[in-house]
Formats: sequence, structure tokens, C-alpha cells
Amino acid sequence: MENVIEVRNLVHQFGVKSVLKGLDFDVKRGETFGFLGPSGSGKTTTIKVLTSQLIGSSGEVRVFGQAKADLKRIGILTDNSGLYERLTIYDNLALFCDLYGTDRARILDVLEEVNLAGEEKTVVKKLSKGMKQRVTLARAILHKPDLLFLDEPTSALDPVNRTRIHTVCAG
Repeated sequence: MENVIEVRNLVHQFGVKSVLKGLDFDVKRGETFGFLGPSGSGKTTTIKVLTSQLIGSSGEVRVFGQAKADLKRIGILTDNSGLYERLTIYDNLALFCDLYGTDRARILDVLEEVNLAGEEKTVVKKLSKGMKQRVTLARAILHKPDLLFLDEPTSALDPVNRTRIHTVCAG
């Protein structure tokens, strides 16, 4: 199986503080791969380097064989939502449809997947934290990415939605 992610001797520092110290791993196509560790251990930093939001201090990173991530091939759910609070759920997702060249008809399907059907006209600032998390996941899977990065995807979710999200992300 081919590697979709290759990391060799990845080092990242914030000032004098080393966060990543010589990280090495591969992820093969179709594989589910997770980082486990306490807060501050470099999980989010690694994802940000893999998705080209940060540049590692040294080492080599390749996603789909490229040094810079192709954002049209990946979906990202990060620890900060990046949603437009004054827009509706639909309008937030429509912006990303336009960005990714995805048909807006997909919005209602994705909202069904994340258990937000019927909420498309709701303004984001009126949503609970868990609902915002599900909108962010909807945004990450909207364009059917080849690779999905999830940074704490079930934080703030109740048990029913947590189970549903695991099902959506698995497949």
C-alpha cells in the first residue's frame, strides 16, 4: 500500500521550546492513524505542519507525495472553528462549497450526516458548542476529501452525537 503521509525527523520549535523532536511515521492509504498524548505533547502542532498551516523547523513532511498539502484533497477539523458567527450554517458551508468547487446540493446531505438536518437557516452565533463542532465537521467532509484530519472531533459532543460522528468519520 502506498503512503499518503510520510514524516521524517520532524522538528518544530516555538522560540526556544522544542515541541516536536525528530518525529518519524508513515500513514498508508485507507489506514486510520491517531495521536495520543497529554495536552502540550505536539498533536495539534503535528497536524498543523501536515496541513501546511505551520512549517516545521526541520525534517521532511510529504502528504500525497508533496511537501505542501493540497487543500482540495484534505479535510481539516481543528481546535478553532473558523466559522463566520453572523452567517447561517448554510451560508458558512456555501462559502466552502464555492472554495472547493463542490455543488451546494451537498450541504443538506452533509448536515444530515452530522445530525443537523433542518438547522441550515440557524445563525452560527446561536449554536451550542457541540452544534458548532458538528458544523465544523460538516465543513471538513463537505468536499469528500481523500484525507481527513480530525483534531479532537468529539469535544463538546453529547454521547449520541459522539457515536454518530465516529460512524461518519469511519466511513
